[in-house]
Amino acid sequence: MSRKGGTVCVVRGCSSRTGGDTSLFSFPKDPVRAECWLRKCNREDLLDKSVDALHRNFKVCEKHFENKYITQAGGTRKHLFQQAVPTIFPHGSKHSLELEVDNSEERPKKVTLISGE
Repeated sequence: MSRKGGTVCVVRGCSSRTGGDTSLFSFPKDPVRAECWLRKCNREDLLDKSVDALHRNFKVCEKHFENKYITQAGGTRKHLFQQAVPTIFPHGSKHSLELEVDNSEERPKKVTLISGE
């Protein structure tokens, strides 16, 4: 997401930006993986963006990836392994919606959306 002063991490509540000590990674060019990243980061509002636009304009910082997905072999620049998926959201910013299904009765199932907000 481009803003004055550099690119910021797409995860809500995260203040990481380019120019600091934290690496930011582009969205994958693979549409399936890019959609997975958006859903993991709870950024379904960006699903209408093209994969190319996501890759060029939106980043996820290293703070949201487990160390096992990051490599720094042979230099100072960090890289992600291809199977990397953001899974760490320490900022309390993951407003994910969870489905709670009530299966205790015979009548039609009740589905309740629970928000993390």
